Amino acid sequence: SVERIVDDFAIKQMRTDAWLYEQAKTIQFYGEQIDSVLTDETVGLSQRIDTFFSNLQSGADDPLWIPNRQVIRNEAETLAQRFNNLYQQFNDINRDLNRRLDNLSVEITEIAQNLAELNGQINIGSNSSAGSQPNDLLDQRDRLLQDLAGIIDIQVVQDGNAVNVFLGKGQG
Repeated sequence: SVERIVDDFAIKQMRTDAWLYEQAKTIQFYGEQIDSVLTDETVGLSQRIDTFFSNLQSGADDPLWIPNRQVIRNEAETLAQRFNNLYQQFNDINRDLNRRLDNLSVEITEIAQNLAELNGQINIGSNSSAGSQPNDLLDQRDRLLQDLAGIIDIQVVQDGNAVNVFLGKGQG
């Protein structure tokens, strides 16, 4: 007979590590995108704000001089354009993140459906042959659980031949 040897602690730790790794990778990815937007000199604000307030101070020192007013107006328009560009870049990042969340929700649903099917097959396979475990199906289920753990934090609880998967604070 073939016997399946599995270390439940190691598998649980791998699932936790997969979630933590993917979470850190996602935070790093979007952090780098935001950092690149804020440090880009064509979009960044710090230099433009400094220039605007410097010109505003010059205008306050001599409020009747028309060229100072025109410079302040031009700097205000440039600063407004920078804010609009910055908004657009952040909006693009937000749209990308929302698309990614939509794709992940579809992937989570597919994995959950496959897990439900495997749980049924494992239950049937375990009951049909006396004392024999459907090892291939159990391995497939473990791979699906590992894939799911790479997407979202999960807790897995054995329930007879099946497993219950808890996502966050709810049950899936």
